Amino acid sequence: MITSKKTRLLLAAACAALAAHALPPAAAAATDTADVQLVLTGLRNGEGQVVISLCTVEDKFPSGCRKSQTVKAEAGVVKYVFKGLPAGQYAIAAIHDEDSNQRLTMSAAGWPAEGFGFSNNAISRSGVPDFKAAAFDARGERTVTVQMRYMR
Repeated sequence: MITSKKTRLLLAAACAALAAHALPPAAAAATDTADVQLVLTGLRNGEGQVVISLCTVEDKFPSGCRKSQTVKAEAGVVKYVFKGLPAGQYAIAAIHDEDSNQRLTMSAAGWPAEGFGFSNNAISRSGVPDFKAAAFDARGERTVTVQMRYMR
């Protein structure tokens, strides 16, 4: 039992300070999900489509993502929103599939012949970055901008 008046006042002040920073129930529930707006920049033309893959840490990044979307390509900027995702860590891989064959076309020399990009604009000397390099935290509303890269 708290007997000191000073101790009771300090405890009351601490509880008031914590309550002031606590999220109201509606705001707390809103952070359980995420809407991720993806902004792809630098598309060199409007040919074909853009294939966007959204991965969780459990997926094999970037080719084994369980969630993907195909959108029409537009020169310059393409936007897409993933709505109602469980809050957490994600990584995005995107390809500008100019020939609409649902995969990244490679040149005879083994270089990508189409545009590609990753969240955090992650790059790797071996080509494809790992999940950790491309990962971002998604809670509430989040915008992720990816610069598309072209090797030719």
